[in-house]
Amino acid sequence: MKSILVLTVATALLCLGGVAEAAYITPIDALSKAPPPIPVTIMGSVTSASPGTLSGVGVKQYNIIDLGTVPGCAYSFAWAINDYGQIVGDSTRLPGPYGDPPGWMHACLWQNGTATAADLGVLGGGISRVYAINNSGQIVGFSTIDDDNIFVRACLWQSGAITDLGGFDGSNYNIAYDINDQSQIVGVSSKGYGPDGPAWGSACLWQNGTVTDLDMPGGCGGLPHCSNGLAAYAINNSGQIVGVWGAGGLGPSACLWQNNGTGYTITDLIPTDFGSYAYDINDNGQIVVWYDPVVCLWQNGTLTIVDGTHSYFPYQHINNNGQIVGSYGHACLLQNGTFTDLGVLPGYSGSAALGINNQGQIVGYSWMTDGSGKTRACLWDPIIGNFPVVATTGKSVLHPIMTAACNGYSFLLCGKATVVDSTSLDIDDGSGVVVRVIAPGYSGISSGDSITATGTLSPSSSPPTLTCDAGKVQKLK
Repeated sequence: MKSILVLTVATALLCLGGVAEAAYITPIDALSKAPPPIPVTIMGSVTSASPGTLSGVGVKQYNIIDLGTVPGCAYSFAWAINDYGQIVGDSTRLPGPYGDPPGWMHACLWQNGTATAADLGVLGGGISRVYAINNSGQIVGFSTIDDDNIFVRACLWQSGAITDLGGFDGSNYNIAYDINDQSQIVGVSSKGYGPDGPAWGSACLWQNGTVTDLDMPGGCGGLPHCSNGLAAYAINNSGQIVGVWGAGGLGPSACLWQNNGTGYTITDLIPTDFGSYAYDINDNGQIVVWYDPVVCLWQNGTLTIVDGTHSYFPYQHINNNGQIVGSYGHACLLQNGTFTDLGVLPGYSGSAALGINNQGQIVGYSWMTDGSGKTRACLWDPIIGNFPVVATTGKSVLHPIMTAACNGYSFLLCGKATVVDSTSLDIDDGSGVVVRVIAPGYSGISSGDSITATGTLSPSSSPPTLTCDAGKVQKLK
């Protein structure tokens, strides 16, 4: 994830597009770092929700978009969204993820503005699920490999193919939970398989074709009383990893792994107690921790309670702007001490937010409580004032909505760079209008690179210009 100040149209990252009364996703080839521009199209059905006003930011509403399913399916989940608006999840023909035979649940991808999901397939058996997608379109999760859907393997989907990542020797139960923009993957791998399922597992890191055990000599990194293993849930772009270690009958405890140059050290985030989970970490080192029954933020050794009211708040995820999402029966957002109920799809009873990108786009699902078990993947798309967030990728900066929204806000453009001189470069975002980026002192950018640039947009200039600090021009990994 890239660090950007969202919500001042804010970031109207503008790698996502829209016009009044509709919501759009700027399409991008899932598995290419520098895809060709594709025209913006409507994605799914749109419902406008009014969950309340966030303190200190311009977002007042969200469009709730039904993402649909893989053709032939009735149920779906959306687990993650990258900064290009590509969404990954799973879709099933059954009321639940497993159910009776044929037990069919497949990982899927939403992109290119379509209202149906693309089936990503399986290694074997009938079940696959994906949990994360990076900004290069690499996707990770798991797939079963047998007809009985017992043995589970961690997988990477890229370039239209699915790859078994492997695990520890003798392991047939491995799950990949997250991938960063350096293609480092984290998850869990069992250390054997018993008659009742996988034996205790250990957190692991997949990198450059090898799997590294994040457990340390002595078990659980030397942490006390550990007998139930570890799991790594998230990794940021600095390679910091968070997850949980088991403490025998005492319960789980949130932990952090950091590479000291010779290997990984492990830190217990709440050493005086048990019953905590570290679910996610952003590029600023902020860790979202569920410390039963409250939601906390851990940073630089300090643990701060950010919500002690809505105790049922699982699946917390945090973006680089410090926005945290989860569920307390409805999908919800925490930002700057403000709690926002994100609402549900029309006709549904509950919802959960499972992922958020740096543009503030949120994905998850809505569900029925009528006994049907029906779930539907959905996207919460932030609206600025009376307009949905608008994008310059695939939409001209000269668009009247762009012009109306420009005053006093910061914009992020994505596209191909052409170096002009040491103070400026051009960025082609695929909209047909090239923008001149004025950023004296920028460095590390060559013509043809895919970049982002965040600054003040002047659409009436000739050519349109974006003025920003040198550090706000970044090359996409």
